Amino acid sequence: MADLFNRLMDIDWQTWRGPALSALRIVGILVTGWVSITVLQRTVRGVRVRIANRMGGVDTARRAETLGPSGWPTAKTSTMLWMS
Repeated sequence: MADLFNRLMDIDWQTWRGPALSALRIVGILVTGWVSITVLQRTVRGVRVRIANRMGGVDTARRAETLGPSGWPTAKTSTMLWMS
């Protein structure tokens, strides 16, 4: 353990300061993006559910459920929307 501590004390931290800060910034950007995506997906899901609950007919509720990233129109939903 003392050997590891001595090796850490011998490192020239000035040369590693730049790469360490860049790595921390990258990790910060990734974490911020991940949190933002999670919050936005939950928001879109909530809006979609709210719209579906306020709509009267079954067809209009189905249309509302196609909103958002988890319900991007596929060939099946596009055909259903076109036919209605």
